[in-house]
Amino acid sequence: MYPEPARRSISRRYAEGEVSLADLATEYSVGRSTIHRIIHGPPAGLCRRARYIQI
Repeated sequence: MYPEPARRSISRRYAEGEVSLADLATEYSVGRSTIHRIIHGPPAGLCRRARYIQI
């Protein structure tokens, strides 16, 4: 979805308190849930389902 440098920048800026989830969502024109997934990774169930579908 986003290149690794952008993902690192999003994670770093959020961790350092520079910006909120809402600020990042507005900046990247996505929802807060998308930013949350970039920072914290996808839900565990989603990974299992994606692996199952690929098999």
